[in-house]
Amino acid sequence: MTNFLRFAIISLLFMACNSEKQVHKMESQIHDLKAEFAPDKRVKLFEVKAAPKGQAVLLKGKTNLPDVKERLLSFASQNEIAIIDSIRVLPEGELKKRPFGIVNVSVANLRSQPKHSAELSTQALMGAVLRVWEQEGDFFLVQTPDDYFGWMDDGGFLPADSNRVHNFLASERLIVVSSFAFVFSEPSFASQKVSDLVAGDILQGTYSEGVDFLPVSLPDGRKGFVAAEDVRPFVEWLDQPEPQADAVIAAGLEMMGRPYLWGGTSGKGMDCSGFTKMAYFLNGVQLPRDASQQVHVGGLLDKDTTLNAYQPGDLLFFGREATADKKERIWHVAIYLGNGKILHASDRVMIQSLRRGDPDFAEERLNTLVRGRRIIGSIGQNGVLAVKEVPWYVRGEDLKN
Repeated sequence: MTNFLRFAIISLLFMACNSEKQVHKMESQIHDLKAEFAPDKRVKLFEVKAAPKGQAVLLKGKTNLPDVKERLLSFASQNEIAIIDSIRVLPEGELKKRPFGIVNVSVANLRSQPKHSAELSTQALMGAVLRVWEQEGDFFLVQTPDDYFGWMDDGGFLPADSNRVHNFLASERLIVVSSFAFVFSEPSFASQKVSDLVAGDILQGTYSEGVDFLPVSLPDGRKGFVAAEDVRPFVEWLDQPEPQADAVIAAGLEMMGRPYLWGGTSGKGMDCSGFTKMAYFLNGVQLPRDASQQVHVGGLLDKDTTLNAYQPGDLLFFGREATADKKERIWHVAIYLGNGKILHASDRVMIQSLRRGDPDFAEERLNTLVRGRRIIGSIGQNGVLAVKEVPWYVRGEDLKN
């Protein structure tokens, strides 16, 4: 082997080793930034990877956190690491002009992937404002008012810029308070239906006393009439007093027998956390989407299998407690009714007992009880938000293109 060839091989090995070290440095920084700024991919988007590219490090992926991307690039510069920046900051292109959406069907489905056959991850109700980040075919990556990401097809929402959103949020609106209702083409139950409605849907319209029907507009401009008994003025609904346990439980009992639906968060079907979320939302409180998120909000209540520490309206969480070699895992949530009873969505929305000897005793639930959280009395603190404080519902000026 000639000296030149030997030198060339050694040089290549050195460059490869150096490149691997640089990639490892960038991967470590990506991990740290994700842990600090985007620990939960359900509500924060920072999907970035590092790979060798010649003598440089290729950074590839997407994010909606431009400041975090800048921190990553700054780290590379400070450490004299040559990079190729292929990180996409969303939204891009035409979506920059209309980066919002307003749900225009009674219940819009969000999926884990941009296809109809993908897992249902959550739902959004009519009149909810979405942030739109990315398009893939007929599907859009959107973010709901509780910050949850999912892919929605283009039939589920009306694309909007900040002006349209501001005008919508500043307009007089009505919220559906009946379990189910309809928009009719004429002020008559016998007329053609324009759309179905479920509790929590929001329409544009003015409330009037002493009439049977009210004229309304849907987000996409369709017009019709809704029975006055099925709605309340949205502003009045927003200003309702902080809910008490009996109101939350009443909202939950109204959904008794509804079918369990993985990913469901509406009256048409719901999973366990979708049920607790809706029971509180209908009382003006926004909870996080999943049980594993809800377990971190509200006043902390330690595990108590005697149930003496819990009050009606508390959320009880079930799963696997942390051990020396396994992390805690929460997979179920229920509303505590008192007297050992829980109201929850399992096979359907039902009542069961956590007390041995009761005919409806649910042993598996008692055995997997992890802790509770008190939402009543925690509004505005401990991660619990009143809907009137969520800008996606009330403050269009806070939402910029």
